[in-house]
This record gives sequence, structure tokens and C-alpha cells, in this order.
Amino acid sequence: MGPHDLGAFELDDLRRDTEACAPLARAWLLRKHLREFPGRRAYLLFVRFRGLDAGDVEGHVAHLQQSLELPGPVRVLPVELVREADVQRQAGGAIHPA
Repeated sequence: MGPHDLGAFELDDLRRDTEACAPLARAWLLRKHLREFPGRRAYLLFVRFRGLDAGDVEGHVAHLQQSLELPGPVRVLPVELVREADVQRQAGGAIHPA
């Protein structure tokens, strides 16, 4: 995994989409490198929500997973599943808030 490779236009679109998700507090986008398909783009979007219980988090994660359009497949995950400091370091900073 490493920093995303989105251009300015793609990143602006993604930021608009994440801003529409009101309880989203922070988001980090990483590019996942697939050994089997080195030329294929794939992404992980780690998210942190404010003021939601686990069930609501799952619903928002599922909604983002289905609604985001990136130049490759994207998996949306709550940042609580990993060490946030590791995500921050690998991503080079959050994409939301901009």
C-alpha cells in the first residue's frame, strides 16, 4: 500500500462525494498494489465517523462502498480496524476534510 495516485480532477470528485456523507470526520485514501495485476488500480479508503454507533458506521461504510466512483475498485474500511497512525503515514495525509 502507498499514497493514492489520483489526479486533481479525480481527487476533487472523491472529496465532493465524501463531503456529502455528513457524519464523516476524516478519510484517508491508499492505493493497493496487486501483485497479480500490477497495472490495475485498486484503493482502500479508511474512514472515521463522529457520533455513530457500530450499526450506523456499517451502513455508511456500505453506502460509500457502493456510491464512490474511482478509476479502480475501492474497499471502504473503518480506520478503527487498523492503527490510524500507520494509515496516516502511508497515505501522507487525509483527503477529508480537504
